[in-house]
Amino acid sequence: MVIGRVSMVNEELGFVLVETPESPETGTELQARTLAGEETACLKVSPEKKSPFVIADVMKGKPQVGDVVTK
Repeated sequence: MVIGRVSMVNEELGFVLVETPESPETGTELQARTLAGEETACLKVSPEKKSPFVIADVMKGKPQVGDVVTK
């Protein structure tokens, strides 16, 4: 289920900014995928949130701006 899109990637600090109308709970595991459905990264929601954005730590992979985010 698509919940949003990757709006920014900070490779140096290992996190992404996800634009989403939802507010997933801290610790929720998410996946970043290309528009074709290929998984680019596994993410974990961090406590920092400011609607309509949440921050998620990159657990593995290389997400890109514009990737869709799924639960």
